[in-house]
Amino acid sequence: MKALIWKDLYCMRGFLKQVVATEAILLGIGVTLNNPAMIAFALLFLSLSLIQASMSVDEKNRWERYALTMPFSRRDMVASKYVLLTAIAVVMGILLMLLNMVLAAVRGEDLTATAAAYLAVAAVYLMIYEVSLPFLYKLGVERGRYVMMGIMVAPVFCVALIAKCLPPEASQRAAELAGAYIWPLLGAAVAAAAVGMYVSYRVSLAIYRKKEF
Repeated sequence: MKALIWKDLYCMRGFLKQVVATEAILLGIGVTLNNPAMIAFALLFLSLSLIQASMSVDEKNRWERYALTMPFSRRDMVASKYVLLTAIAVVMGILLMLLNMVLAAVRGEDLTATAAAYLAVAAVYLMIYEVSLPFLYKLGVERGRYVMMGIMVAPVFCVALIAKCLPPEASQRAAELAGAYIWPLLGAAVAAAAVGMYVSYRVSLAIYRKKEF
């Protein structure tokens, strides 16, 4: 499996340079505007999209036909993507958390709440990809991308709609409760991400085992 992960990293090296350059620019904008939070969330999601880029390269080059002639099982092929996805989410979540803790210290904000909030967002983003990956395996990257876009947009639209319908006092109260229970919410998000990872992996593996190349 290590060989498969190294192969993905090698294939993504060009896209990775673009991600790093974009992150540097967006973080500079966020610091300048003194509002790095949303920028950091976008960067985390952009980093996770490396998995989609990896699958797109495999599909374009018909990698599976070649790989399955080597001593790689279908389980290895699917598991390597999930291991890489988890590694990217953990590394980027921690890096962005540390960066924004520094910025929070400069602005005099609560460091622990900031750290927990970023880890929780990383877990939520990870769950979005966990839901999307089986569709990418089932439909292919090109068609599955539209399903992924829907999965990304739907939660944001629902939250925005609920926030708009609620009175300002209720929205403020919800934000206060989220801040007060940030650590339990973080624990729930991490647990849900862990369970979702296993379920998503099993579904993707079942789909991949039935595919013909």
